[in-house]
Amino acid sequence: MRVAIRTHGDARIGLGHVRRCLSLAVALSGRGAKCHFVVNDAPVVLELIRSLGFPAVPVGERLRGSGEAAVSGLSPECIVADSYDLSADDLARLRGIARLIVIDDLADRELPADVVVNCAPSATASVYRAGTGTRFLLGPAYAMLRPEFAGIPARGVPGTAVRTLLTMGGGDPAGLTGRMAALLGHALPRMVIDVVVGPFAEKAELPPGGNLVTHRVPPSMRDLMRGADLAVAAGGQTTYELAATGTPAVLVSVADNQVPQSRAWASAGVFLYAGDARDGDVPEKAAGLASRLAGDPVLRGETSRRGRELVDGRGADRVAEAILGR
Repeated sequence: MRVAIRTHGDARIGLGHVRRCLSLAVALSGRGAKCHFVVNDAPVVLELIRSLGFPAVPVGERLRGSGEAAVSGLSPECIVADSYDLSADDLARLRGIARLIVIDDLADRELPADVVVNCAPSATASVYRAGTGTRFLLGPAYAMLRPEFAGIPARGVPGTAVRTLLTMGGGDPAGLTGRMAALLGHALPRMVIDVVVGPFAEKAELPPGGNLVTHRVPPSMRDLMRGADLAVAAGGQTTYELAATGTPAVLVSVADNQVPQSRAWASAGVFLYAGDARDGDVPEKAAGLASRLAGDPVLRGETSRRGRELVDGRGADRVAEAILGR
């Protein structure tokens, strides 16, 4: 099967859409599908896709305009669309080319799709405007993660936490990394704090500190998560990786779509939620919650267990099977 994948990433939204599409592409290609990407013309995005061996067609900074022609030129039998920039009309035109799978976590527009995938903990079909024949793949069981996040064993929970992971996403649009690093350094002075700087945030200014270790575009987030006793993270695609690795965490939402998802994680008892970063005192609240989590091994153990129960890292395989099995 020939599959065209239309998505994008930038400093504003980070790389979450691209990464989950890549995870799906790996699962599809492992089952014999031929996957081609149609993306915005951003060097970071193109390099990431091509580094995994997938061809990528750049169509400008955003996806509109020549995108449909580029997709049609690939003669796909199936199209995967994952972008907030694609309107209902855009999606309808794509569906006119081939069977359409839409990956979505907003439910803010009509989705003329054959399949809708939403892996958020609170996802329900009732919030969507879609056709009567649309199939829904909903919930964390369909979280599309890289293969290394599948089948991770349960972690031990030490009485004393010694390492914290800080990651504000691939782009850090709110510019929180430096501020959060300073707050965590003060709140957790005896802990090592691994600070991740994403590919769209490489100019982030970090405070000096003997307990801060900087990782610029690290090769393995899995290893950093497995090595951390807790994390402070933006509420995007990274949350599913944290759940799969059983990493207790405090979430900070940095975009509108992350607010309901972060609240749902908190309601499920998987993560603590500090609030929206655009509210002035949320970074301080996040540091306080991280201190609480560090001092409570029972809470860390419980949240770790609940995260692994919801996300087993095999969601990309499930979505791929649904696509190929029709």
